[in-house]
Amino acid sequence: MTAWLESAWKELKSSDSDRRHLCLDAVGDVLETGRLPQEDVERAVERLTAIALSGESYDVRESALHAVCTASSHYALPYRVVEPLAA
Repeated sequence: MTAWLESAWKELKSSDSDRRHLCLDAVGDVLETGRLPQEDVERAVERLTAIALSGESYDVRESALHAVCTASSHYALPYRVVEPLAA
């Protein structure tokens, strides 16, 4: 996975939900470029899906879901990575 995304995942461990929310917005911006390798996108979307379905604050879950939607607009995602959202 790109170094930038790895750094973003580390930032998500912050106890500050506003910081996690902004970090997820930035992940969505990177996904919007359409330039990431497919396997990195799939791993990112799996993580984002888990966050979107977690007990996080509304803003954090919404940012994760928005990033998933952004990824789906720029990449062909296999059903298995978004399947948890179908339930």
